[in-house]
Amino acid sequence: MSSKVFSVDLNQLRHKFFGCTNSNLVHSSGVSELAKLHLMESYCYPVLLYALECFNLTSASINHLNVYWNSVYRKIFDFRPWESIKELICCLERMNFEHLYYQKKLCFVHNMLRLDNSIIVSVMKLFVNSKEFTKLCEFADVTPYDNIHYIRSQLHLKFNNLVYCVGLMCD
Repeated sequence: MSSKVFSVDLNQLRHKFFGCTNSNLVHSSGVSELAKLHLMESYCYPVLLYALECFNLTSASINHLNVYWNSVYRKIFDFRPWESIKELICCLERMNFEHLYYQKKLCFVHNMLRLDNSIIVSVMKLFVNSKEFTKLCEFADVTPYDNIHYIRSQLHLKFNNLVYCVGLMCD
């Protein structure tokens, strides 16, 4: 059956990610929480994010992946499902999955626009004018031609502001 929409099945990705996560947790018992987090970021996070910058994920898919990544923090730092971990992520100077995904996607486009291959650059210039990419740039408050350090700092700032604003609403 053909379709106009390309969809991504997250089930296999979920199984591989949690298999990697559980393996790392079993083999790192007795290790500090920050060391466990570093292991997860080094070995499990890439499994979760592999090649996703090439896809336009739905907000529901991004939310599912965010839940998967949040479960790593919950397991390592012993948080309950009803407890928010945004403040923890922010205090550890990290970002949630959504912001990490957008960062990876923006940095990918940035790097593609700077290649010596005229065909890839032409295709990427078409993508830069798409609604999808415009929304992504508006979300991050960047342009396609900003440098990678600025893109990363803007997304980090956006996440910190999100956590800060949510914290103010709870008080």
